[in-house]
Amino acid sequence: MGCGYNSAHVDQYFADMHSMGITVIRIWINQGDEGDTIDANDYVTGVTPLFWANMDDCVQQAANNGIQL
Repeated sequence: MGCGYNSAHVDQYFADMHSMGITVIRIWINQGDEGDTIDANDYVTGVTPLFWANMDDCVQQAANNGIQL
């Protein structure tokens, strides 16, 4: 499936939420093993560097828009 994270979209979503008075949200951070590293037995053994980069960006976008995750 590939990675579906888009920093510009996340920033716009958070800005929209902030304009509606939302200050705290819960997010889903994994779907369909996106960002997972999986072994031959189909067990999750970790996450990819891209997962962490996207997560760091998401946290920063939230902070920039006054949103707590």
